[in-house]
Amino acid sequence: MPTASAGALDGLEFTGPHGGSLTLTELLSRAETDALLVMHRGLLVHEEYLHGYEHHVPHNASAAKSYLGLVAAVLAHKGQLDRGTQVATIVPELAGTAFGDAEVDHLLHMGTQMSRP
Repeated sequence: MPTASAGALDGLEFTGPHGGSLTLTELLSRAETDALLVMHRGLLVHEEYLHGYEHHVPHNASAAKSYLGLVAAVLAHKGQLDRGTQVATIVPELAGTAFGDAEVDHLLHMGTQMSRP
């Protein structure tokens, strides 16, 4: 794959929700991100692996989640999806389940909580 030198992104900083500062590496670690590749105009400009992953080791996570997240983001941006909507409103068959009671945003963040009765 063609690569280009765009400078290290490791020093890139973000402001956290409570006003604190995080580097890109810290943000990726806290978000439990396993890998980040940044492409620009067909060139790989940044490649980073965390949690013991390496470029040659296959990752067992499904890419479908990434595609679904992108589609949901586009639909939300266009006003066609309200991420605060209860899932059962969209998929009535899930009514009465932990998934049906969750909001779309909870599922997108894989943050649905289930408890035993």
